Formats: sequence, C-alpha cells, structure tokens
Amino acid sequence: MKKYTNFTSIFLASLFVLTTTASCEKWTENEALKIEQPSIEEQNPGLYAKYLEDLRAYKNSDHKIVIGFFDNTSKTPSNQSQSIANVPDSLDILVLNSVDLSDRELQEAKSIRDNKGTKTVFEIDFDKIKSDYDLRAVSGAVPDFKAYIADTISYALSLSTKYAYDGVLVSYLGKNTTFLTEEEKQSAIDNETIVMNLVKQWGAANTSKVLMLKGYPQYIIDKTVLKDFSYIILNTSGALSKSVLTFELLSALVADVPSDRFIAVANSTSIRADEPTIGYFSDGTRSTQSTAEWVLAANNGATIKGLAITNIQYDYFNILKVYKATRETIDLLNPSIK
Repeated sequence: MKKYTNFTSIFLASLFVLTTTASCEKWTENEALKIEQPSIEEQNPGLYAKYLEDLRAYKNSDHKIVIGFFDNTSKTPSNQSQSIANVPDSLDILVLNSVDLSDRELQEAKSIRDNKGTKTVFEIDFDKIKSDYDLRAVSGAVPDFKAYIADTISYALSLSTKYAYDGVLVSYLGKNTTFLTEEEKQSAIDNETIVMNLVKQWGAANTSKVLMLKGYPQYIIDKTVLKDFSYIILNTSGALSKSVLTFELLSALVADVPSDRFIAVANSTSIRADEPTIGYFSDGTRSTQSTAEWVLAANNGATIKGLAITNIQYDYFNILKVYKATRETIDLLNPSIK
C-alpha cells in the first residue's frame, strides 16, 4: 500500500510538472496584446455629437481667432505629432507648409473641417518664389521674372481647388519705397500688381474661402487691395517683448490700412537642441502666452483679431498633455472654452 501511494504521488507530481511546463511554454509565447481604450465618441456618441455641434458654433461666433502653422512635409508620419487630425479641436485655421496633400492628409483635412469646423489653408510666399527664381538664374537661362511670378502664383492658386483647401495665405512683405530708385520703385510696383491682381481674381471667384495676408501692410503700395483680405497677419515672429509687438502695430497703422483685422504671430518653443531660445521673450516668458496677453489688451485703437502660432507640431511633445501650451493659449484668449 505504501509503495502504491508513493508511485501515485510520483506520478501525480510528474504529471503536474509536465502540465506546468507545457502551460509555461504557452505563457511565454509572444503574442500581440490588444488593449481596448474606447474613445469618447465610442463611449457616448450622442454627447460627442453635441460637443462637435457646440464646437462648430463656437468657430462661427465672435472670438479671438487662433491660427497654427503646421509642418506636414512628412507624408508617412512616424508619430502622432505629424498628423493633422491631432491638432487641438479649438484651433480655427491650420496653415500647412507643404501644399501637396496625400490621400491620408486629404481625409484628415476633410474630417477636421466637417466635424470640428477647422479650416486648412496653405501659404504662397512671394519672397520664396523670388529666391527660387534667383537660384535658377545662377544655374542657367530662366524666363522673364514677371512671367515666372504670374505662372508660379497662378499654379499655386489652382491647388486650392485640387486639394479642396479652405483658403490661402499670401506672404508678401512688401518694400519701403522711400529710399528706392525710380527703377527699383517701378519694379516693386510691377511685382505687387501682378501678385495682387491674381489674388484678387482668386478671391472674387472664391468668396466662401478665407484670404489672408502676412507681411508689412504699411509697405503695400496700393493699399486698396487690403480690404479684400479677411485677416492681416503682422510679421511679429521675431518679437522678443510686448513693446516690440506694439511698435510693429504702430508701424502698420498708417493711412488706408484697415485696423480691424490684425493677427499677431508668436513662436512655439522648439524641440531642437540648437534652438533653446526659440519661443521665449527676452524676459523668459513664453512668447505664445505673452503675445496672447498683449492681444487681449487695449492696442491703440486697433482690433487684434487673434494669434498665429508657428510650428505648433513642436508643442505635441509634452509629458502632461499634448499641445499643452497651445491649449493654454487658446484658453487664455477665449476663457469660456474648456
């Protein structure tokens, strides 16, 4: 009986070891772990639909506009910071620096437009067009500059239809003609006329879309064109204090410049190690926050309609909350939005 009991014990022990080993082998197999984290729209579709309805109503209300400049050069994003769909919901306008859009980007742009009322626009930069022309001129024969301007800008404007953009931002710094020679002044007049005539024609044919100007409005020679722009973005990205912002505003407040549609510009803090001071004023405060405070203050009889933030994709990387500084800036400008 004792031998039988021992055999049974040994058998059961062996069986346990074999079973345990087999089980362990299964446990140690590499398998994908699926963690389901339902989104708010999945948890409560009705509540989310009401949120989106309120969000679109907010975008159509009288509030401080917030514009974000976004680097979308990567067409195969390696992280969420490169996705258009992840920008803050309460952002009004997204300026994309790569005009050609992939199918993914087209879908994301449509989604934030239809669901959240966020417009996407692209920038046409006259100075960059001229710089590209000058580089081509060094390497070989080029067409007449005026024809080159007209062709390049006409093509760029046509892309607003191809990619269903909600508008265009024209970057035209202009020139102070006070100390120009007659020949230089005439060249400035000719260049401006070509650019603005094409832009005016586009605006007349696209009245439902937003048209913005970035630059020095005081240097626009024919200031009657300024009334055609919804917003005039002051060139304040290099400002290091509120007093500089005020100086730039006062410089723009000349005769025939509309004073009811200005937008200030501030820089996001950079994630690049070689740009430690980008996004800060000289007193150490964030330029986005300090510029937002300046926007809210009385500004010499002019109306500051809002704020534009450069490189907002940098602000995605925050251990506490993605786009933390951008969201705080929007909340500061429009405190009722949570």
